[in-house]
Amino acid sequence: MVGGADFALSGLVGECFPFTQVPMYAATAGAAAGGRRASDVPRFVLADAPEQAVDISEFTDFVGPPFTELLPRAGCRSNGDCTERATSLEYVARDAHRWMVDHAGPPGPSGVAVASVYVHLEQDAEGRIREQVMPAWTGRARRRR
Repeated sequence: MVGGADFALSGLVGECFPFTQVPMYAATAGAAAGGRRASDVPRFVLADAPEQAVDISEFTDFVGPPFTELLPRAGCRSNGDCTERATSLEYVARDAHRWMVDHAGPPGPSGVAVASVYVHLEQDAEGRIREQVMPAWTGRARRRR
């Protein structure tokens, strides 16, 4: 009922209510990229195929640099990258961090190279989306059976 009243009132007076003007993505994402429309999307991948996401829950026994390096506000990482990631999906990175901490351990001989990356998405002046894969953490893990 409230939705119907909002729809009817918006049709009469326009979008003037604060709750109808909430941005779809975090306001900090655009501001951190110099006012451009941009955001970083966390993704877990095999290190040799960063363009294809894999489910982190398929892996266990993680080893490598400190797991905190995959968080958007990790400070300086061991690879020298000190960038703070502008993302509205921080919860995805935090969930991945929690999974890795809970499933840390030596991967043994069956371990594979895995990585946590951020896909930087930015809309250019012509409206095209540009993608750039930026590594955040690289280590090894074992596939779960």
